Amino acid sequence: MKNNNVEMNLEMFGSTWDEVLREGNSGGSKTEFTKLQNGITEVRFLDAEPFVRWAHWLAGVKRNVSCIGKDCPVCEAIKVAKSTGTKVPYNSNRKFAMHVYNFTTGKVEILEQGKTFFTSLYALHEEMGDIRNYNIKIKTQNAGSTDVVYTLMPCAPVELNEEVKAMCKELKPFEEVFKKPTREQVMQLMSGVSPEEVFGNKSSDEDEKVEVE
Repeated sequence: MKNNNVEMNLEMFGSTWDEVLREGNSGGSKTEFTKLQNGITEVRFLDAEPFVRWAHWLAGVKRNVSCIGKDCPVCEAIKVAKSTGTKVPYNSNRKFAMHVYNFTTGKVEILEQGKTFFTSLYALHEEMGDIRNYNIKIKTQNAGSTDVVYTLMPCAPVELNEEVKAMCKELKPFEEVFKKPTREQVMQLMSGVSPEEVFGNKSSDEDEKVEVE
């Protein structure tokens, strides 16, 4: 196995396995996200490595929102709170995403999780080889709670059938799925305006109702 004790560079957005190991915190069709419920979900990962983004959890509107980087009002609020010794009103977290074919739903979806989940996935990548060559069964326990546990179980290598291959040919670019909002939109969300109003009654793909670990 490879030595994982290597130094990585921070990227606001990226597609790299290295970022999983770092310490610290198309078209108009609707994007489907994988919802891991208690029990077994069998998937096939379709990307060679994950897409990485920084996001902020806005408890007031119960949404994650992609960090816009420079001039981000959430980052500014966090910085002010820390400098004045007051309670930090928001948090920041790295989120990792990959396209998957979900055998339970029969759909191509995006599976997005945190560092813990993707560190386990990286272990399979190192031990078993390219994760695009075999299915993975994800056993979920305590779904929807802060004590959720995921166990990843690799299956024997098998080729996808032609029907599934055809479905997996067109993958929506992550930059489109997780399009950054404007500074003004973020400030509206911070003030408590609903995502429906902020985004013109359109559901923004990255604004999920559940905070990802």
